[in-house]
Amino acid sequence: MGCANYAAITGSGVAGIVGSVTGSYVQSCYNRSAVTGLNAAGIACFTVKDENGFSANLYSCYNTGMIKTTSKNYSPAGVVFMSADTDEISMCYYLEGSADAGITETLGTDKTTMVTAATLQSNSFAALSMSGYVYKEGDYPILSWEATTDVWVNGVHFGNGVTTIACGSGTATYDAASDTLYLDNAAITSATGVNGLSYGIYSASDIKIVNRGVSSICVNYGYISVGIAVYGNLTLDGTPDDTLMITSDLEGSYGFAAEGVSVLGGNYVVSCPSSVFNPRVDGAAFDISNYDGVAAVSRNANGDGYTLWDSTTSMSEYEYLYLQERKEANPIISELRARVAQPVVGMTPAECASYTCLTDNTTINEITWQYLDPTDEGWYIMDEDAKFEAGVEYLCDVEFVPLEGFSFVSARDDMKCYVNGEETICSPVYSTEKVYVYFYAEPLEMGDVTSDGKFTVSDVVALQKWLLNTPNAGVVEWRAGDFTGDKKLDGFDLAIIKRELLNQ
Repeated sequence: MGCANYAAITGSGVAGIVGSVTGSYVQSCYNRSAVTGLNAAGIACFTVKDENGFSANLYSCYNTGMIKTTSKNYSPAGVVFMSADTDEISMCYYLEGSADAGITETLGTDKTTMVTAATLQSNSFAALSMSGYVYKEGDYPILSWEATTDVWVNGVHFGNGVTTIACGSGTATYDAASDTLYLDNAAITSATGVNGLSYGIYSASDIKIVNRGVSSICVNYGYISVGIAVYGNLTLDGTPDDTLMITSDLEGSYGFAAEGVSVLGGNYVVSCPSSVFNPRVDGAAFDISNYDGVAAVSRNANGDGYTLWDSTTSMSEYEYLYLQERKEANPIISELRARVAQPVVGMTPAECASYTCLTDNTTINEITWQYLDPTDEGWYIMDEDAKFEAGVEYLCDVEFVPLEGFSFVSARDDMKCYVNGEETICSPVYSTEKVYVYFYAEPLEMGDVTSDGKFTVSDVVALQKWLLNTPNAGVVEWRAGDFTGDKKLDGFDLAIIKRELLNQ
């Protein structure tokens, strides 16, 4: 477990890590060098059951070395030369061009995956597709114990002369002498993968984080994700004007994971599906809006801050004091309605960013489009210049905020949400100051102005009626008919839509 090979290997039945695996485990190992032999493989030459019937297990391994065989009767294997169909092999990869196949001799199916160099070197791959590795910029993943520093931010580690890391339009700066990390309007959207988990900020020991300005950590990384993970004590500091936000829509995500959390100052908003781990709060404002594993918020014993309670603690009336005060102070809004433009294939999120709030005393702060990545089944925010594609699942987050003097209800079951006339779902609401409503959408084809999921002659008729100001023409999404891209419908679009229909 946790082995790496950089030396060239030659012989008969040879591999980069181990010759034979008999009823045991090989986990989090990689080979970077050439392997040449009669039977040759990147990780293991043979995998077989032991005398008690236990199968061999290979998990989270990769090979980038060139594998060659000395016999024309055998093919080089990127991971295993010969494997039984009962072997457990998962999350194992080999570099494109390094071998003929992942497993060349097997009674079952090849459970390995060929990847390109760009994929294997990407930050998201190290964080989401492997266990026991961390991302190293410009290189393939390295094992956790090989990392030169203990502090990682936004998928980049401090070390080798790196003291400042870009985080969106802001920065993160680490002072090793005082174990202090400074966030200056940082927007952290990438993850660091350690031991199979994903972290926005990771430290292997005690650390103090000082936030300056408005910083954010979005932990939509997939699998188990944590905004700030510290194997030790975490201290947070800032001024009353500074805010750090940690948000996620994914189940199994956490705001903080630490042995203890002490807050000296600043403001913090945490909205994650799972509870915060054993924090203590001293004299600072905390706004926790968690999901099912909510950590309740209450005034602490001194009356000068708020105490977070772990979800395993039974909730009492005292623990909900702070939320109840906010709820009772303002008129309550319990229903949200909005109209949001449907996405259209070939357009960017900005081109489909039209939305209208239909609820009084409420406004929509923004909408955010996400897409489902089929490789890891995680949701990711679309880039500004990305375009909607056919056959991809999309999710739209609509962020509602109440106007001054109003509040939202503080329980999910009491809130009703509608988008485009259809009832949808909202994030579990424990904050009365913000609600995320989200709905799934398939992008429309260009030409599908009636928004019925297909482009037919009825769309041409509807557009023609619309241009003639005919009542109830049937045009639902005008963007699907804007073929000229001038953000209006006219006779030019009608001519093009007729041509496109004939060319189908």
